[in-house]
Amino acid sequence: MEDSSLCYAIGIDIGGTTTKLGLVNSAGAVVKFHQIPTDSQGVCLSEFLDRIVEIARSLYRNSPGRVVGVGLSILGPLNTERTGPFLSANAPILTQVNFRELIVSTLDCPVVVNNDLTAHALAEYYFGNGRGVRRFMSLALGTGVGTGVIIDGQPLRLWGGTAGDCGRMILDPYSEVRCGCGVAGSAEALCGTANIERLARERYGYFLSAHDIISKARDRSDDIAVGIVREIGKYVGQLIASLYAIFFPDKVVLTGGTATAGSELLQACCTRFDELSGAFMQQVHQTAPDQFEILKIEIGKMKESTGVVGSVVELFQEDKRSF
Repeated sequence: MEDSSLCYAIGIDIGGTTTKLGLVNSAGAVVKFHQIPTDSQGVCLSEFLDRIVEIARSLYRNSPGRVVGVGLSILGPLNTERTGPFLSANAPILTQVNFRELIVSTLDCPVVVNNDLTAHALAEYYFGNGRGVRRFMSLALGTGVGTGVIIDGQPLRLWGGTAGDCGRMILDPYSEVRCGCGVAGSAEALCGTANIERLARERYGYFLSAHDIISKARDRSDDIAVGIVREIGKYVGQLIASLYAIFFPDKVVLTGGTATAGSELLQACCTRFDELSGAFMQQVHQTAPDQFEILKIEIGKMKESTGVVGSVVELFQEDKRSF
């Protein structure tokens, strides 16, 4: 039985591959959940948007309690009005959509639009493995790669509603592998799911999806898959080493589909970070132990619901009766 003191919000997480919608209660639990393919190429954009509206309306009508609003988590940097992305390499058709108006015209309730990276960080900070962390960073790993930063409870928004575009940071200037934005050797090029599939094709001789590789590595059922995930993990550790010198996080949590690979990814990541920046981190901590913690790197707690939950955090914050 649902707690009558709880209120609810509708979370919509629009990713490059899938769009997830859920009814979230003010304790951070997703009580109803839907998932549909994202029409990132605009094959039938109107039907995709109609489906989002249809599900959101159904969640609103069937909520067991008061709905405080709708939150959207969207890939790509947001425009200044925070109505939708002004740039989206992995779903360019979505830059034409005013998502705020789409929802407001259907449901008469508050609407908050966030970049997906900020939403991931908010979810883990308030309901996941980021609780109580002064300087917190989430690193989303999937089709794209990006980071969200929370400092003293507030999201850092430097550009397009994000803490910057770490996906374009160069990890290997000699690599010919390019990300969706055309940057060679970037973090997204080397840590994203497209590279997992490229490595799989090279090593197996045929196509396997990133999902299959991640599953095999998580189960440790295939040495080739484990090797691929470890290679990705090393790049992730290198990326965190670079980001550490900018944001000095006390904790980094890995989110997104690739993070579900689990311990093999995490171990490779932590080992590489220690090799590159472990001594520097120790020096920073010893110099000012009251200001800088020893960095902890963990897998996120929220799993597939991260963006859905994160999209509604600010709605609950604004509703004083629930947060």
